[in-house]
Amino acid sequence: MRIMSKMIAAAVLSVGMVGTSYAAECIAPANPGGGWDFTCRSITKIMTDIGAYDGSIQVTNMAGGGGGLAFTHVVNERNTDDDLIVAASTATATRLAQNAYSGMTADQVRFLGAIGADPVGPKLFPILISSVALIAGMIMFMRPDKEPEWPVLATWVRLAIATIILVFYAFLLKPLGFLLPTALGAAALSYQIKSELKQSVFVGIFLSFGLYLIFRFGLGLSLYALPRWLMG
Repeated sequence: MRIMSKMIAAAVLSVGMVGTSYAAECIAPANPGGGWDFTCRSITKIMTDIGAYDGSIQVTNMAGGGGGLAFTHVVNERNTDDDLIVAASTATATRLAQNAYSGMTADQVRFLGAIGADPVGPKLFPILISSVALIAGMIMFMRPDKEPEWPVLATWVRLAIATIILVFYAFLLKPLGFLLPTALGAAALSYQIKSELKQSVFVGIFLSFGLYLIFRFGLGLSLYALPRWLMG
């Protein structure tokens, strides 16, 4: 079996496919529109554009088990197919290391390479934000106001509630996806600022869908809009 590694969107076809005239196949272990689907469709276009393959390359979506269904299917049933490649990612390697694929191992496949990579990784953005917050906090600590005006008790209560909301938001993102926790969190925080229910609900829904579109399609981040068990 041929399996290609992906960092953001990465894949490389097996050299055994070059120069053949029959159909080959790339399996995307997810529903159409996801990162693995994008990987397969990108590599088929690249191979066609550079003339490295003169046949057709079929893209097959096989969602399930976070990539485990496709992995198990190919290892058990198509392990000797030299004209088959499978989109993969760093998440695939992580799940293999965690034995999330029911005893499957990385030794059962061959990772070919990448068509793209992110040398920085997703951790850069939170590091930048936390660094700015740390610097601002240090400045406030080193140069405090001579006569600070401390918030009243009601403000401290709102801050505590906001902190609890953000903590719950962080824990709910993974099991529930991006849209629902973001809508609820943004609505709750908006209500803390201004106690108008309808306006807060509107803000929550607007920010949830707006941020998802920006992160998913503008920045190309891999986000689950809904719970994974609903998306396959």
